[in-house]
Amino acid sequence: MLSAILLFVSLGAFIVSRIARDKSKSILVTHNITVKEELIKKLGLYAGLAVKLGCNEEKDVVNVFVTDALGKEVLLGTFSSPIEYDILIKKNINAFVYTIAGDIVAVEVKLYEAL
Repeated sequence: MLSAILLFVSLGAFIVSRIARDKSKSILVTHNITVKEELIKKLGLYAGLAVKLGCNEEKDVVNVFVTDALGKEVLLGTFSSPIEYDILIKKNINAFVYTIAGDIVAVEVKLYEAL
């Protein structure tokens, strides 16, 4: 009887851990940055475009860069986030343009891959 209870508890814990692991893979954080509409058109920004994140000289400020047609990195804007800043000091984080609404560009950061 005790072994059946322990088996049931261990199976339940295994199932719960698999569900939690799958949920954690979808950790996406969105930050809004303001970009001039002319720059958005010039660079041809679109939803799904990969962007590069970098540390700013100012603590807890993250720079968002995009590559233009010539292959140069262009600064789109910045956002403040101590979590992403601390991770960027150690390793790269993947991010992409989520949506564009007027002069607001939403950048989605894939935190699970960086953790």
